Amino acid sequence: MNELIVRDNMIEGIAIISFEWKYLYNYEANGGRPRIFSDDMIGRKIFDEALGDEKSIFFKLCHSVMNDRVPQQVEKEYTLTDGTNHWFQVNAAPVPEGIIVQTSDITEKKLEESLLKASLNKKDVLLRELYHRTKNNMQVISSLFSLKASYLIDAEMKIIFNDMTNRIKTISKIHDMLHESTDLTQVDLSQYILHIIQLLSRSFLDKSERISIKKELEEIKVDIDTAISCGLIINELITNSLKYAFPGDRKGEILVKLAKPDDKIELCVSDNGIGIEKMELHEGKLGLQIFRLIADNQLKAETKLHINNGVTVNLRFLDNKYEKNKSIKNTLKLA
Repeated sequence: MNELIVRDNMIEGIAIISFEWKYLYNYEANGGRPRIFSDDMIGRKIFDEALGDEKSIFFKLCHSVMNDRVPQQVEKEYTLTDGTNHWFQVNAAPVPEGIIVQTSDITEKKLEESLLKASLNKKDVLLRELYHRTKNNMQVISSLFSLKASYLIDAEMKIIFNDMTNRIKTISKIHDMLHESTDLTQVDLSQYILHIIQLLSRSFLDKSERISIKKELEEIKVDIDTAISCGLIINELITNSLKYAFPGDRKGEILVKLAKPDDKIELCVSDNGIGIEKMELHEGKLGLQIFRLIADNQLKAETKLHINNGVTVNLRFLDNKYEKNKSIKNTLKLA
């Protein structure tokens, strides 16, 4: 009877089975396949030999629904009598007479899912390879900048080259994280910020003993474009503080905070250094110019800058993913 159960599972149709495991009703819509059963199924038992066969998925489904009176569903691949393989979805639900079982051939659906999965896997591999190559190319560029800087005599030019190297490394790190991540569409912004802080701490090793960098970072997943913009801003603001906020042997602290109290992300970078003179702020240092450019054009952020008792920069912005989703929804509405 095990063969009978399997074949019943392969037939598209509806069956009502009594508490005594007898067919009370059977309808087959076999889609042009040869009819396996005779028309006279009523009254025949389906579990004469399979009641104790717990290896049968079909048995376990029917037995569970019959006892627990809770609807269930399974998907299973079977080999038909003509040798072809078909996938079937079996739904079982309790009825006053026993249970009702509905079977559907989902072979085409499974094939489409398989092809889609293979396509996505291929794109995933290609995307990881792209991230890996991008990271490697940027590391080469970074190494060339570092090599060039080592031959420079002019101190100001050395600083410029080192700053450019850190900016390249900041972008490179996001591709490194994406290559290692299971999700290629977003990254943990808090972890990305930690990597940038570690990078800058190594670059300004001579100041690390007297300048501490504190972190208050909430785990927030963001779109890749948002992460890169935030990373560059963090790089510029912390670099500015390390360069200018604590001249001489002055000790101090830099604080980086990340939170999402509502639909907007809040990013704050502050220091307790000497601050920035209004004239300097008006003329603008390169780091602040880059920060403003990215904050305004890329993040569309609400920005507040305080220059008393050190420098504090507050940003509030939406993740680019939110903006993309909103754009898609608006496009669908117009369509």
